[in-house]
Amino acid sequence: MSSINKTTKKQKGGAFKVRELKKIKLQNAAQSCYNIKNLFQKSADGFKKNIDIPTNQDVIINELQNEDVDNPDSINNAFQNDTSTASSSHTLPESSKSQILLTKSVIENLDVDCPASKDCIEQENNMKVCTGVSQVQVSETDSNIDENYLKAHGILNSKVNDPSNKLPSNRLEFKEIINRGPCRPVLKLYPRTLQSNSQRSFQKSWYDKFSWLEYSTVTDAAYCFPCRCFAGNEKNKGQIDTAFTVKGFKGCVTALNNFLSVKSIDEVINESVTQQISKLENERLNNRKIMWRLVEVTVCLAKCGKPFRGHDESSRSFQKGLFKEFVELLSRYDMVLQNHFENGPKNASYISNRIQNDIIYSIHSVLLQELKHNIQQVPIAIIADETSDVGHHEQLSIVIRYFSTALNRPIETFVDLKRMISVTAESIFKSLENVIEQFNLNWNSVIAVCFDGASTMAGNVAGVQAKCKMKNENILYVHCYAHCLNLTLMDAVGASTKNNQQNKMVFDFLGTVQFIYSYIEGSPIRHAIFERIAKENGSKLHTLKSSSQTRWACRSEAVKAIKSNYNVLLEALEEITEKCLISEMRAKGKGILHQMKTFEFIFCLTMMQPILEMILKVSAVLQTENLDLLTAMSIVKSLKSSLSSMRNSPQDEEFHKVFKKAVTMCEENNIIIPKIKNRKVSCKLDDTPLSQHTYQTQNEYIKIEVYFSTLDILVNSMNERFQQETVDIISAVAKLINLEFNIESSNLFQRFFHVVAENLEAEITILKNMKDTPRPRGNSVSTLHEWLDWLSIKGRADIFKQFLQVLRIFVVIPVTSCSCERTFSKLSIIKNKLRSTMSQDRLNSLLFLFVEQKMTANVNIDEVIDQFKVMVPNERRLVL
Repeated sequence: MSSINKTTKKQKGGAFKVRELKKIKLQNAAQSCYNIKNLFQKSADGFKKNIDIPTNQDVIINELQNEDVDNPDSINNAFQNDTSTASSSHTLPESSKSQILLTKSVIENLDVDCPASKDCIEQENNMKVCTGVSQVQVSETDSNIDENYLKAHGILNSKVNDPSNKLPSNRLEFKEIINRGPCRPVLKLYPRTLQSNSQRSFQKSWYDKFSWLEYSTVTDAAYCFPCRCFAGNEKNKGQIDTAFTVKGFKGCVTALNNFLSVKSIDEVINESVTQQISKLENERLNNRKIMWRLVEVTVCLAKCGKPFRGHDESSRSFQKGLFKEFVELLSRYDMVLQNHFENGPKNASYISNRIQNDIIYSIHSVLLQELKHNIQQVPIAIIADETSDVGHHEQLSIVIRYFSTALNRPIETFVDLKRMISVTAESIFKSLENVIEQFNLNWNSVIAVCFDGASTMAGNVAGVQAKCKMKNENILYVHCYAHCLNLTLMDAVGASTKNNQQNKMVFDFLGTVQFIYSYIEGSPIRHAIFERIAKENGSKLHTLKSSSQTRWACRSEAVKAIKSNYNVLLEALEEITEKCLISEMRAKGKGILHQMKTFEFIFCLTMMQPILEMILKVSAVLQTENLDLLTAMSIVKSLKSSLSSMRNSPQDEEFHKVFKKAVTMCEENNIIIPKIKNRKVSCKLDDTPLSQHTYQTQNEYIKIEVYFSTLDILVNSMNERFQQETVDIISAVAKLINLEFNIESSNLFQRFFHVVAENLEAEITILKNMKDTPRPRGNSVSTLHEWLDWLSIKGRADIFKQFLQVLRIFVVIPVTSCSCERTFSKLSIIKNKLRSTMSQDRLNSLLFLFVEQKMTANVNIDEVIDQFKVMVPNERRLVL
């Protein structure tokens, strides 16, 4: 089997033979190499030197003792401090401690160094280490040594083993240097140098104190023998002090001063840490300056409702958007931004769309926190209304009204814009409840809600106001006064089916006004003819307005424009009908021209123009910000009184004025006043002979069927629509500020204003007897704010707490929902056709900053930066 195995064993290939040859070569090379450790391991007699030292020892000792010593203690201390520092940086590893100790013993047993020669090498090979021999002192040398002997042995003039020389590259020569130890020439007089106004020189006594010390006669400097020999080469020398290895040490005073001037390691570390912290702090402050400018640009654009983004935001684009354009413009004149974009990190320029959103959200968050702080522990009122935006999204605007103690006036503030998926009463109420929770409010602090008259909002069974009263039964519901006035007007002009027959003439008149606008403004050519004729006649052109059911001022403006441009419109319609080649447009023009030349149109134009003007003035007052109920009810009563005086004027003077103006206008335009036709009322409508009535003149017919009917509907509708649950409270507060108090008012104040009736009555009694209190001047409204101002000074608020509480809660009750309507107007600016894809969060934040411009302009930017810093879970790339 063995023979078979031997014959079947696979033969080795060429690669194996090559590896074997290399292995043999490496083994031979390893045997011929020396270990660095063996360089310092000698025989027992290896370091014993048999040098014949001349006698004359006493002469040498006397000469050495007469050498000048310049304060050796201080110099030795300074020298030792510096040299210990220098030598400490060159410690060898623990594995070489035995070699270091052996080298130290060699150095300490050397007297002088002699030049290397073949005889020396042969003597070195025959040397044996003499154990237990004490260190040979230089002072113990034979007194027979003289200068010639030193020169003969190369101690004074030799440059072969001088420390200033470069160490030999030959291994044997380097071994010779190690064996001989440090170069320690002993001179009668060492060279002196002037240092700190003193002559200083090297001292031989230092050989005894520092076994590693050696001296160079060439450079007149001291060296560290281990440091010089084992400093390494250029590739692995590391951090080596050249004072004791290459250049030599010769400045002990300088070293002493340097040591004293250098701080301790703890102080150096603390100072380094302080400098690093200071550097980081400076960097942080500079980053905050950058963010300050970016926030300012954001505030500027947001409060003006301007767009931020561009179509193409690349560096070479001209459609970057206002944000980047503003930042680039500012960086041309601001060194902070300029340095940031040129030298800052390219991945933290902070002008991207995400950073823009974060800054916008940070500003919004800071302002909401400020608002949240202001409305805590104070009575509030909620105002809400809804609309659809350009993106066909249903939006619910929510406004909070509260009393500001700083301004001593009520304030209405927009708080949120909610996108509604459903417009049911339940979904709207949940949105209001979310806002209450967001601001940490309680339903008990809500004293009133204000909505429009839609059944979803105003329903007293399942509407939003009913659900709010389920949370707090004392909540007051206010139907927006501006909506009420608009509904009153629509009742009078025939919007209601029950009044169509009575207001047929006024209804047709407003229809003709809208038709005129559509016909003239529907074509640029027809509008150009209208403008040209107005310019030729020298009359001021009043732009035609369209009638609308939602824009409350449009009816008055439309009627006013028709009356001012009446003659111009007639000429324009005549020219258009003559030159128009489209039969349909020509027929429409003739029909409008015929309607405008009727007496009924002229009379309605003359009658409705002053009525609509008065309603417009009242509507404008009701739309003012921070309006109180007393002022609103007072202006509504004034309007109702004015309409009643027109209806019930003595001998119908007001009607005759209007009729006379209409007749005069007809005569100026050659319009014939038709005569009345006596017609009996159909028996199907009225078969009672006593109720049959026919009008004898056109004057009588117009007065009863048009003039009186319109005014009666207006007055009755105002009495009906403005009769709300707040009327009794308005009356009670009106008496209160006149210092009148009764039981009915006491019950209302206890229920809705949470006051103690006895204390309130006592305060009123005291106020009656005070002389400097505000006095009513026939109108209680004018004294409401005077009372607030009077109670806010001289500590009177603490005395008349109940009286002041009633006034503050009363002024918080809202009058209209016009604040929501104003947010809708600004919503159409923020979210237009070009910005219809904006996210809801960004839209809500930008709308808040645009609506509340005063708060936005006064935002605390430092708080914005702090909020911006913590918006993301990770740290920002720029330290803030």
